[in-house]
Amino acid sequence: MTVDDERLVAALYVDADLTTRIVPALHQRGYECRSAVEDGLGDATDEAVLARAAELRMVLLTNNDRDFSPMARRWADAGRNHAGILISEQFRNRELGEFLRLLIRFLDTVTAGEMRNAVRYLSEFR
Repeated sequence: MTVDDERLVAALYVDADLTTRIVPALHQRGYECRSAVEDGLGDATDEAVLARAAELRMVLLTNNDRDFSPMARRWADAGRNHAGILISEQFRNRELGEFLRLLIRFLDTVTAGEMRNAVRYLSEFR
């Protein structure tokens, strides 16, 4: 078990497809997060985004279940580790409050260790 596994609050790496308002809103509330856009990965492949999140030991937040769920299985089959993938539904900007409420419930409930190599869905935290 590593120090990252014992943290209650997982850190989030936000996929470029999600609104850029998420990162500042979570920072204001004291959560650790960053976005693929901040890292210059706005147009990067999904593989590159997951690799960067894994390198940073941050849970990848995405709404791209179609690509990331199979990728997680391929990574597991290849023995590659990641900090976890959290898949959300598409949220409109006007639904940001509800989206943040679910994210905070996730962040306050699931440890970094529980997310290691896992794929979870934000809808579990309604």
